[in-house]
Amino acid sequence: MQKTGLTLLKARSYDGYSIIKSFKEESGIQLPPIFSAFVETFEVGKDKLFFEKLILPGDNGFLDLETHRFVDDNQVVLYHFLSLEDSLKFMNEVYSDEDEINALKYFLIGEGGFSYWFLVGLEGEMQDKILLDTFVGEPRFTVIAENIFEFLSKIKIEEMEEDSLIRLGYKFSDLYKKWGEDFWRAHQNDKI
Repeated sequence: MQKTGLTLLKARSYDGYSIIKSFKEESGIQLPPIFSAFVETFEVGKDKLFFEKLILPGDNGFLDLETHRFVDDNQVVLYHFLSLEDSLKFMNEVYSDEDEINALKYFLIGEGGFSYWFLVGLEGEMQDKILLDTFVGEPRFTVIAENIFEFLSKIKIEEMEEDSLIRLGYKFSDLYKKWGEDFWRAHQNDKI
């Protein structure tokens, strides 16, 4: 069975606090209803998506063991969603006040490959639609899903090829997890 993007999400603990209401009060931005439900239900922000990863020895960080590709375009990869605060911050840094993104009422929600962002439409016929902003080329903005849940259902999770892992000195059969951990380890003496 092919895993889809919905398996990447972690449910947000209900604490009675409305992220959307607070964000609207602070920013004045009204997010669309389906995307709002998504943000209220799931943890959203950098490093909040669940990636199968291998902890590297020493202080060398993690190695992603999978890639999250968009089924309609294999070149489009989802790295992460941004928190609402980070989205607003990056929008102010990346887009000028004159950028057409503001007039079109699109809001930054996530980061993809090397030169594109994921957006959500805020109003009108574009409300809740997920778009790809490529910055260059025509068209610059492309609708890739009717809403955030359709977008996630179109993300396929590709596991790293074992040959790639072997080139790094590991085999899948040597990986293990300790109870409660969300990452893989490799036996130190099993490095190829």
